[in-house]
Amino acid sequence: MTFVRESWRLIDTGPLDGPANMAVDEALLEHFDPETSQPVLRLYGWHPPAFSLGRYQQAAEVLDLELCTERGVPVVRRITGGGVIYHAEELTYSIVCAPKHIAKAGTVKESFARLCGFLICTYGRLGLRPDLPWITPWPVPGSAEGPLSALPAKRNTMS
Repeated sequence: MTFVRESWRLIDTGPLDGPANMAVDEALLEHFDPETSQPVLRLYGWHPPAFSLGRYQQAAEVLDLELCTERGVPVVRRITGGGVIYHAEELTYSIVCAPKHIAKAGTVKESFARLCGFLICTYGRLGLRPDLPWITPWPVPGSAEGPLSALPAKRNTMS
């Protein structure tokens, strides 16, 4: 696997409320110039806890909005797809980059694996064994495959 070496911009905003987190992500993307901007890694938290919806999700189909309001749990929409996520005591990251900032990938899943490779390696150094649904970074017995090989996995967890 070939990695593109370039300095990245690190932004650590600490914990913000849901609307502020989504506004920062949107602003970073909106003001990113694929030709001249450095790639960006943003680290942040959520305070208070909140739900974030994928771009095309219908809130009322996946959440009890009345209960969210009653309990004071904000609901925000991400500019990306995916499902609903409950954010509380966690470290969240967002990446803004151009295709030239990562090694060439043939599929969206390969691009995602390359973008998340730094996390997989970091977790491994911490003694954790993370995996993504479609890859595993750990050699499989009897396999010559190395880190971030395209191997099936059944979960998206760290153990």
